[in-house]
Amino acid sequence: MSTNTSLSSSSRQPLIYRSTFPEPKALRCGDTGNLFDLISQRAMQRPGDAAFIRDDGKIFTNKDVISLSRRLAWSYRNVLGLSPGGKVALFSPNHSEYGLAIYAAEIAGVTAVLINPASTAKELVTFLDMSKADVLLAHPSVMDKARVAAQANASLRLFTFADADESPEQADVDVPKHIMSILADDQELETTVIERPREQTVFICFSSGTTGLAKGVEITHANVTASLAQMLVTHEGSFTSRDIQIGVLPFCHIYGLVKLLHHPFMIGMPVVVMARFDMRAFCEKVVQYGATIALLVPPIILLLSSSPIAQEYNLSTLKIIQSGGAPLSADLARQVCSRWPNLRIVQGYGLTESCPSVICTGPAHLPSSPESVGRIAPGVEVRLVDDNGDDVDPNSASAGTHAQGELWIRGPSIMKGYLSNDDANLQAFGEGRWFKTGDIAAYHDNEVFIVGRKKELIKYKGFQVPPAELEALLLTHPKVADVIVVGIVDHSQATELPRAYIVPRDLGLLRDEHAGARLSADIAKWTAANVSNHKKLRGGVYLVASVPKSPSGKLLRRVIMQQIEMAAATTVAAAAAAAAAASVTAEGSAAAAAADSNATVSYQAGKQHSGAAFVTA
Repeated sequence: MSTNTSLSSSSRQPLIYRSTFPEPKALRCGDTGNLFDLISQRAMQRPGDAAFIRDDGKIFTNKDVISLSRRLAWSYRNVLGLSPGGKVALFSPNHSEYGLAIYAAEIAGVTAVLINPASTAKELVTFLDMSKADVLLAHPSVMDKARVAAQANASLRLFTFADADESPEQADVDVPKHIMSILADDQELETTVIERPREQTVFICFSSGTTGLAKGVEITHANVTASLAQMLVTHEGSFTSRDIQIGVLPFCHIYGLVKLLHHPFMIGMPVVVMARFDMRAFCEKVVQYGATIALLVPPIILLLSSSPIAQEYNLSTLKIIQSGGAPLSADLARQVCSRWPNLRIVQGYGLTESCPSVICTGPAHLPSSPESVGRIAPGVEVRLVDDNGDDVDPNSASAGTHAQGELWIRGPSIMKGYLSNDDANLQAFGEGRWFKTGDIAAYHDNEVFIVGRKKELIKYKGFQVPPAELEALLLTHPKVADVIVVGIVDHSQATELPRAYIVPRDLGLLRDEHAGARLSADIAKWTAANVSNHKKLRGGVYLVASVPKSPSGKLLRRVIMQQIEMAAATTVAAAAAAAAAASVTAEGSAAAAAADSNATVSYQAGKQHSGAAFVTA
């Protein structure tokens, strides 16, 4: 077992924190170096075991999965002409054949490009152009957007991608041919040898990184192999072939991709595939199959804890909920565990770029408090760095607190890099291949605590919302002169909501409440028509006189957030004063009225004129 801390002898050398888990065993991908040969080893020994269970109860056995994947891989190579390194893009919600297309890409040495089906047609075109995809597999529910993308790229080949027996009739000339229709009856491709598994990209996912527009994240065969090796250590004895997992999180997201399509298949754990989350359907599947494990995000966990529907079902078979995608509050974790005393909630920390988890809470290694995201994963190294690039002195914190700094990580699961984006890679990696996460963390007692974000990314129900992207769009609106977008915490939904502060071209609208309200509503509606669902301005559109900027012109989001916090504190304090005064004499009643009036004024000032203080920022 490695030591948890490495103290340098010189202040110039980094202060490195290391895992206290046992070192992971090196996993062999057969003789090929190919990820698929690793995850299919156990499946080949137990061909009759269930791998995936569809919504309607149809079971795909290990034998089905391996045979269909190899047949599809043969067709990738010999029908579509995809050579190793070619790219096939998947644009679809979850379904039982999604994994087959992924595994076939691995077998054929092809790169799978994973695109969120919530993406707009414009975003889809951008992602396909960035990745240089050769083939697009699109679900019928998003086919209209896929056709737009195909029209923009004459060389792109478009196929329908859904459960084969549930897709539209192929006789319809307007429906692209189903990808499974190109399978040869008896042709299976042998696994392609991966000569350089640390360099060959197996997946391209999309992430906004710490700032800016989406970037293609290159994940290699070796990255996923390392992540799986870590999970065998952290989940030992808790995730087994005797368990059944509910697969509700998107397979296009690194969290679902690795933890629903790869880890369970490798250890022989069946996955019940759900296209999307629905509370009643989720509860029914848990009961029907006796599901024991669910990977969820905080907004779903919140619904589970508060929905009366969940009370109608006996969910006692669930033993573990693994939370990810966004921070889980300690209060919510306690609330769920009090409702189901036998249930354990474990969480961790990771990014698309880290494939996915680098901080883990293994079910057998529960943290000291719900605020902890766990311990450093096996084989991973961590640093805490200040704004000057120096390692934070662990003894520098004041009494009762712990030193904090930006979390830098290094390890074998960290991405190869951002696709064709040298500038982004230079910004993301420090000397020695340290990846800068943009998150602020503390480390003590061998555990990591995420305390805030240096980066500007908004997380709406686990989905990334880059403010810069929304700002760029809003600046194209003819009535917008300037804009800043921030994330507002909504505790009722356990998520952040994107909010825009708009400087209108006509500043007179700031004095006309009704006209200003109409413009705000129009901008919100216009934005919703031009972005993915998770990027809508659910936090509102506010008209202001100016937005805070540095002397160099950089938007200062922290100033906005400080103003919001101050306005909220003023409102709460005034309301408390009003409540206290209301319980005393008539003289006190007058004071209460005044306090209540002040509270209203403070709230309105924060609501309508929160930009007033930004003029001098």
